[in-house]
Parts: sequence; C-alpha cells; structure tokens
Amino acid sequence: MPITSLAPSGAIGLVKDVRPAGLPAQAWTTMLNARCADGGVLALPGKVAVGAAMPQQGIWGVATQDPSSGAAIWLVMGAAKGYAYINGAYTDVTRASGGDYIGQTLDRWSGGVLGGVPIANNGRETPQVWLTPAAGNKLVNLANWPADTKAKSLRTYKQFLVALDVTKSGVRYPTLVKWSHPADPGTVPTSWNEADPTKDAGEYPLSETAGPVVDSLPLKDTNIIYKTDSVWGMQYIGGEFIFKFFKIFGDFGMPYRDCAAEFVSGKHIVFTGTDLVVHDGQSSKSIAQGRIRSILRNITENQLPSCYMAVHNQVNEVWFCFRRASDQSAKADTAICYNWADNTLTMRELDQLYYITSGKIDPPNISSGSTWADATADWGSNLLAWGESIPVTGNIRLLGFGASQLYWLDATPAVAEAVTLEREYLGVVMQSTQPPDMTAMKFVRRIWPRFTGKVGDVVNITLGSSDSVAEVTTWKDPQQFIIGQDTKIDCTLSGKLFALRITSAGTEQWCLNGVEADVNFLGQN
Repeated sequence: MPITSLAPSGAIGLVKDVRPAGLPAQAWTTMLNARCADGGVLALPGKVAVGAAMPQQGIWGVATQDPSSGAAIWLVMGAAKGYAYINGAYTDVTRASGGDYIGQTLDRWSGGVLGGVPIANNGRETPQVWLTPAAGNKLVNLANWPADTKAKSLRTYKQFLVALDVTKSGVRYPTLVKWSHPADPGTVPTSWNEADPTKDAGEYPLSETAGPVVDSLPLKDTNIIYKTDSVWGMQYIGGEFIFKFFKIFGDFGMPYRDCAAEFVSGKHIVFTGTDLVVHDGQSSKSIAQGRIRSILRNITENQLPSCYMAVHNQVNEVWFCFRRASDQSAKADTAICYNWADNTLTMRELDQLYYITSGKIDPPNISSGSTWADATADWGSNLLAWGESIPVTGNIRLLGFGASQLYWLDATPAVAEAVTLEREYLGVVMQSTQPPDMTAMKFVRRIWPRFTGKVGDVVNITLGSSDSVAEVTTWKDPQQFIIGQDTKIDCTLSGKLFALRITSAGTEQWCLNGVEADVNFLGQN
C-alpha cells in the first residue's frame, strides 16, 4: 500500500504542444484561471467593477494625475467620445470643436503621456491632446500637427512624438517613421516640419523590408520599432541626422499594435503572429515553443484587433490577450499569462475586455481592506503570506476596459474565478529511484488532496484511467471535496495510467499543494 504523489505540481505550468504521455509530472494539459505559486497551484482572484457604468464603451485609456493635487485621473477613450474618470465618475471631455470622433471599436487608440500631457490617436483624424487634465477641460486637436496627415500609430519617446505608418494628402507611406521636434514638459511639439533646419523634426522610411511599421516601444535608451516582418532600433544621436536607425531582428515582427510590452527593465515580450518572443534588443528567445505555440499558430487575421499585451507587475506576469473566436471583434476573452519569475505559462478567461493597462486609481466603491473589521476570513483560509498587504486605495492596479464598465482585475484574494485543471496519462512512481511506471496495472483506492482555502468551499475532483496512451481516458463521476472538512476521497480506480480533473465554481480562492494516492501494484499483463 505505497503512498505516492499523483497530481502535477505548479513547477512547469500549462503545456499544450506535447502529448500528455510525454510530459513530466509537473505539467498540466489544461490550466484555466489558475496560476503557479510557490510550487503549488492557486485559483485566480476575480474582478471588481470600479466607479459608475461608462457612458460609452471605453476601448483605450491612459493614467495621468491632477497637476495641482496629484490625484489619479484617467483619460478613457471610446470610439466616438473621450471621458475623464475621476473618483468613480465620468465627465465628457470630447473636443469642443469638431464633434464626435469618427473611429470604430476596431480602431484601438494609441498614444501615451508626453511630459505630463496625455495624447490619443485613432489613426483616422488629428491626434487629441488633454493639455490640462481635469474634468472641466476638453480635449483639443494636437497643435502643429501637419495638415491632412494621419498616422496608424502615435507614441512617445524621450521628448519626441513618433508617428508610424503615415498618410499624407491621401497617400499612404506604410514604412515611414515621422518624428516631431522635442517638446518641453507640459507642452506639445512646436513643429513636425522635416525640412526646417532649425528644428529636430524628421522622417525616415524603413523600406529595407516590405512590411509596414506597426508600433514602437522604448527599451532602455532605444526606441524599438516593430514592423510586421522585422524589428528595428531608433536611437538618438543628435546632429544633422537626429536619429540613427538599424535593424535588430529580421526573422520576426509584430502583426498589430500593443502586442509588445516591457515586462522587466531591458526586456520586451512580443507576439509575432505565431509565437511569444522575449528579447533584450540583441538576442531573442521563444517562450511558447514546445508549450503553447500550437494555440498561437491558430490565431487568424480576424482575431488580431483583439490582441494586446498587459503587464501585471504585482505578480510578475505579462498577459497576452486575444479572442478565441475569429469574428473580428476587438474584445479579448482569453489571456496567456507568462510568469517571468517562475518561467511558467497559464491561461485565464477575460470578460470581453477591449484593453488592459495599469495605473493608480482611487475608486470610491472599493474598500482598502486594511482594518481588522474588514477581515472576513479565518486565519487558516487566508492565502496571503504573513505581512503581505491587500492593495490600498491609490495603489497601482491592473484595469480592464469592458463594454460598459471599468474593472479592477486580480482584485482580491477572497473572490476567485471558476477553475479547471486537467492532466491525463499520469504514471505513478512505484520506486523512488525509478521514473513513473506506465506499464504495470495499478489500483487506486483513495487520494488525499492538499487544499488550503476557506473552510466549507467545494472543489470537484474527477479521476480517470487508461491502459495505454493510445486509449481514451475513462472518467469516473466527479466527487466533491469540502475544504477544511474532508481529508480524502475514496475511489475504485484501476489502470496503467491515471488522469485527474479539478474544477471549482469560483466562490473563494484556494491553493492546491499536491495530491497523494494510495496505490497498489497489481502486476504486468
């Protein structure tokens, strides 16, 4: 009656590219709404609505602050209007002159904050500027922007604005990079005239490769420019040429805006269209190969408007967000989450989000949970480490832009998403010095799941078995395991290989630190 480990740990995370029989015991073949944590598996915290309902769907936003008080302010852009989000309320700050914007939900805005000034561009008209962020101040057209000019993407780099994929007087220049004269803090550039020798404005066509320029993102002192077929560096040198341009990678590019992010200092992660690549501006490495690249290769052109990156620094994760259906919607419903500290990949569901970003926010309808009276769980079910704090008002939070609501994601350890974990074709270690046995008949009569969580919460556990990797797993009926009440599950399970499925409805957060099994050896046949 040897007692042996049956369940995978959280050491490797999700792997979809390798057949289950060829995976080490630390990998899961389904891992939805859970993350790897300290060698175990943790049910993901849920989301909380913040502030009032949006007057119009928000598809992009950027955080700033009140220049006098320092209070958190957000510029939230919809397809037709812009709003200031302050203390839970929205105020229309759409430009006073020119009417509603002519963008669509597929036109995710680009921009950023230049010297304290939020700037937004929808690629269809003159970029918008919020010169003094406050509820009573409207957006205005970007001053000194060239007449009859549009840019697919507009980004900030040092004191410059950088326009990519530029259209002039109806003629598109897809490989053109155009930059402004540098702006003083609190102001916008005074010129975009590349022919004025007294200004540092200029433009440069990256025409060595045919693909259009898509987006740019600083990496230390270099502005990394992503084309669909290559990656380039833009570096300030001053003098006559202002910037030098050089090709960094020619074997991958980026298919859509916002599909790259700096997740630690000096490193970008990029969705290339078929892969997730990490690079430091010199060398690159796939983090998806052999794990989840089969998912990425099936993303179609119709799904690209829903693709974007989001960085969750509080848990060392970067999320690649996308939509599973090829219906050309801009709303992401799934994220592949890369934990750069543990080098693990997992997946989570998203609630139809147009965009995710991070910043300070002061939502009036969220308690900080910082007093003893706020604590509702007992010590045994609290998943925070001793001394670890729940985020307080004004901290950096991960925010999702839904169709009619702003959400704080990963909001609290007390509320969890519905979780599914699964692994098939598990061998059992019968001797400590030997690999898992996959050829002998075995009999399992009970298991001991090691859960930590709220006493009384229910987790459903389903066991299965097969006699070879060529056979379909035969699953038993699911059994309920009540955290804090049950210690084991009795079963009658025989086979050469075993399978495990764990689900929960998403009431409270829990942590799984392993499953032990009572296994009897029945012999070879």
